Amino acid sequence: MNVKPGTYNLGPSDGTVRVKTGRQGMASKVGHDLTLEAGNWKATLTVDGDPSRSEVEATIEPRSLEVTAATGGAKPMSDKDKKDIKKNISGLLGNDSITFTSTSVEVKDTAVKAAGELSIAGRSRPVTLDLTTTPDGRLKGSMTVVQTQFGIKPFSAMMGALKVKDEVEVNLDVALPVEAS
Repeated sequence: MNVKPGTYNLGPSDGTVRVKTGRQGMASKVGHDLTLEAGNWKATLTVDGDPSRSEVEATIEPRSLEVTAATGGAKPMSDKDKKDIKKNISGLLGNDSITFTSTSVEVKDTAVKAAGELSIAGRSRPVTLDLTTTPDGRLKGSMTVVQTQFGIKPFSAMMGALKVKDEVEVNLDVALPVEAS
């Protein structure tokens, strides 16, 4: 990993945290696959000379998730639809921040595995975030989150004929500052 030791404080000005959802059910053709972007998030990356002592902590405010793309569907997504989705997210996730705290970090060349506890809607589970550093100083990664493992009932409509898939994909793409804080 070509990141200098130190503490890096990251947020929306440094990159994006996106959630991608899919749809299923008999009426899935009328729904949309969504890309949501977190407008309010922060992460602290503490890089140690011994990578195994490095740490990652991140917080996402679920109320900051906004629809940035919607594909498929019987009709284009309206502003009202976007407001309804934001309201539904708040109802499903509540007011608690989404948090990740690493318990171990492994580095091999440009690959970083950050294992830790992910907390969503008041429930915590162990997860692993797979990250890659790029030559241009970016940190990219993704993970799959199964909503029901956090006690979240995936959104459904039309008496269950249209549902959001249980698995959602979380993508991270940030530029690391040249110097630590």
